[in-house]
Amino acid sequence: APALAQDAAEPAPAAAPAPTGEPTDAELAQFAAAMKTVSSVAASVQNGTPTEEQQAQM
Repeated sequence: APALAQDAAEPAPAAAPAPTGEPTDAELAQFAAAMKTVSSVAASVQNGTPTEEQQAQM
């Protein structure tokens, strides 16, 4: 039978506390790079309309 969360012998570990203070320059650079990737992916989606290639695969 699948193990269910309510049947666990130990409670799930609590989520790590959110970091405090200002983000570091490295974190900001990582975030900016990720947002650039997200923006390019979002632009390629074209309001949810599949490209001809994607439509052919469906």
